[in-house]
Amino acid sequence: MKKSILLVNYGCSTKEQFNKIIIDLVTILEKKYSDYNISYAFLSKFMRNKLLEKENIYVDLIDEKIQKLKQDSTTHIIIQPILVVPGSEFNKIENIALRESSIVNIKIGKTLLHNKEGFREVDILMKNYTSTTLDHNQSIVLMGHGSADSSQKMYIDYKEYIKNKNDKIYFGTLEAKPDIEDIIIDLQKDSINEVHLHPFLFGCGVHTIKDMLGENNNSWKSKLEQAGIKVIGHGKGISEYDTYIELMVDKINALVTDY
Repeated sequence: MKKSILLVNYGCSTKEQFNKIIIDLVTILEKKYSDYNISYAFLSKFMRNKLLEKENIYVDLIDEKIQKLKQDSTTHIIIQPILVVPGSEFNKIENIALRESSIVNIKIGKTLLHNKEGFREVDILMKNYTSTTLDHNQSIVLMGHGSADSSQKMYIDYKEYIKNKNDKIYFGTLEAKPDIEDIIIDLQKDSINEVHLHPFLFGCGVHTIKDMLGENNNSWKSKLEQAGIKVIGHGKGISEYDTYIELMVDKINALVTDY
C-alpha cells in the first residue's frame, strides 16, 4: 500500500506566499508522517502560470498530480484542501476524487470553515487577532474573500459565531454580503472610531494589498477612513501564524488515523 497526503490550494503568485501556505506545511508533514508521500497541487491554472512566470516555480494542477501519483502506484490519497469554505473549488476536488475513486482510495479533509460544528476548531486562530488590548472605542475588523455560491452561508454563520464569542470582532467579505458597508453601519452604531483591520485569507496577495489596505477609494481602508474611522492595517495572512500549521495538521491527523 502506497499512501500520499496531497495539499490542494487555489493557488498563489509569489514565492513568499507559496512557502508560507504550502512548503512550510510540507516540511512539518514530512517529519510527522514519514510513511506518506507529501505532495501539493493548485486548483487554478491562471495562478499556476502566474507563479511560474514570476518565480519560475512549477506546480501541478490537482488532476495532473493525481495522475502522477497513480503512475507512481499510489493506492491511498488524503486530499487536504487549503480553502476557507467548501464552495465551488471544493466541489471541483470532490468531482475529481469521485472520478478517480474506482482506481484510488481517496479521502478529502475539511476546509477551514467547513460546517458550524467545526467553528470551535478555528478559535486557536482567532487568538492571533484578539491578542491586542482594545479600548472601548476600538475593534477588530476581519476581511474574508466571500463567495457567490451557497458556501457564503458559512461566512455568515461564522460572523455570528465569533460575534457571540467576542463582540469586538466585526467580520465581512469582499465579494458578498455582509460587506464593508454593513460593517461600517455596525461600527458607527457601536460608536467605534478605530479598528485593527486584518485579512481572513490564507495569503496576502492583491486582495490584501489593494482591496483591503490600498490607497484607492474603493479599498476597505479608504472606506473606513471616509466614514471617520481610523485604521490600523495588518497585512498578515492566516498561513503566517503558527496556529495555521497546528490547524492543518489536526485536520490531516483526523484522516490519517482512519487509514
